[in-house]
This record gives sequence, structure tokens and C-alpha cells, in this order.
Amino acid sequence: MQGKNTISQKSKSSIQQSRLSPSTSANGSVSQLPKNTTEQKSNVNRKKSQNSFIQGCLGCLGFSILLVIVFIVLLNIFANKGQHSNSNIGSVVSTSHSNINEKISSLITGTIGDKTNTGEKKIIELQVNDHAGTKKEGDKIVVVKLHGNNNLNSQMIKGGMQLESIKIFKQLFQLNEIEEVDLIWQFPTTDTLGNSTLNTVLKINISRTTASKINWDGFDKDNLASVADSYWEHPALRE
Repeated sequence: MQGKNTISQKSKSSIQQSRLSPSTSANGSVSQLPKNTTEQKSNVNRKKSQNSFIQGCLGCLGFSILLVIVFIVLLNIFANKGQHSNSNIGSVVSTSHSNINEKISSLITGTIGDKTNTGEKKIIELQVNDHAGTKKEGDKIVVVKLHGNNNLNSQMIKGGMQLESIKIFKQLFQLNEIEEVDLIWQFPTTDTLGNSTLNTVLKINISRTTASKINWDGFDKDNLASVADSYWEHPALRE
């Protein structure tokens, strides 16, 4: 009977110890309980915050780079358009200038021919410039250097140049954009040593204002000297 009580008491004592000390092992050693996990959770949250911050910065940087790329692309597009536009404008201007040169050249050669009676080209040089002396935009001054026809004497040579000048003035002033015409006639002259060179022998300048008063069909060539805005002839033409 005593032995059974002892066993029973030991059992009860074991049960009580088990309830009071749940962390005690069978060999009597005490196992450690898990540490508080608050610090671990804090570290995890801190890492998450750092990761979120880094991801946010990377996102902002990527967006900024994208904006820069878009800006550069747009800048190149507009620059190319500007160059293309400027190129087109330059093309139009040069084409327009070329057209009026060709028109004037055709009018002159169609009126007095493209060659002299000795075979030289009639037009030596043709210049069409913007007229700075008028307020009207697009006004032109035409400067033409011409070869004169040969003839029996200096008076007939001069007379031929004057008659052809009248024909040229009449045609050119039909173009509204021409405000002034300057004709420069050249012909070989011989010096006292017998050397012959091509020189300017006659210059006639007429403005639109003067031309509008002249009836070209009934105009006498001998009146050019007194009617023209500017008139000059080489002494050799007076012989």
C-alpha cells in the first residue's frame, strides 16, 4: 500500500511540475523561450521602407530620363522642320530671281536678237537687283551690258545703239516690277597707238517715272540725251 502511494505521489508531483514549469526538460534543464519578435518585425519594416524608397527614386529617375529623351526627339524634329522650311524658302527666292532674269533676257534677245552683226553675244552681262530707292517692295533695277552692232561710221554705230535702246526700254517697262533700267553699250575703240580694246561707249539710264511720260512708238532717238535720267556717250561716238 505504501509503495502505491509513493508512485501516486510521484506521479502527482510530476504532473504538478509539468504544469508549473512547461519549459523544463526531462533531464532537468530549462529550455529558453523564443525572444520577443518586435525587433525583428521592426527590422523587416525598415527594410521594406528602404526598398520602397529606392524603388521610388529609381522610378523618378527613369521618368526623368524618359522626359529628357522625349524632349531631345521633339527638339530634333522641330530643328529638321525649320531647316527644311528655310531650305524651301531659299529655293523659292532663288527660283523667283532666276525666273525674272530669264524673262528679261528673253525680252531683250527677242527684241534685238541674241547676236550682233559680227557674231558676238548681244548680252554681255545682266543684273537684276532690288531697288533701294523706292518704298514699293519688290521693285527692281535692271543693269544690262550689251555689245553694239558694227556699222559704217561712229554716228551710225551710235544711232543703232540708240534705236535698240528705245526698243529695250519699251519692252522692259511693261514688267510692273521694273522701276529703273540702265543700259551700258560696249564697242571696240582704237587708241592713238592703234590698239583696239572693248570699251563702254554709251550709257543710258531711264526710270519708270520718266518712261511713263514717253510715247515710245513716236519717240525720236536724238532726244534720248535730253529726256533720259542719265545719258553719257564716248567722245569717239561724236566723230
